[in-house]
Amino acid sequence: MERRTRYRWWGYIKAVCRAYPAHKKELDALRQQAITPRYNAEPGAGGASRTTEAIALRTLPPTDQRELDAVEAAIRETRATPNGDGRIKLVTLVFFQQSHTLHGAADKCRVSYATARRWHADFVMSVARHFGLL
Repeated sequence: MERRTRYRWWGYIKAVCRAYPAHKKELDALRQQAITPRYNAEPGAGGASRTTEAIALRTLPPTDQRELDAVEAAIRETRATPNGDGRIKLVTLVFFQQSHTLHGAADKCRVSYATARRWHADFVMSVARHFGLL
């Protein structure tokens, strides 16, 4: 029987993948421009004059941003692989929506469980590589 290498960070990277939708939503909320009228008649008074730049510079805490960037890079890399759309569908069901187990996602994507495990592992390894763990 083949012995597989165990990584101590495996569970952490899976948690990073599951946290991706929340990080994405939080970043989108940070970058939303507040539309409030100025109640002061004087030009330039009452607030930042470069609101668009200020909004563009808003980011998540450094670790959360690094996690988000690693998952987004893995998504781009996965889309470019053969069967990329199917792989992303599996990852979405298992990690982002958390609506399916790996068995259920394999059935939904019409692939074998062994293929689903391989795609799952490939994605986790890709995130780990982009995060700097490999």
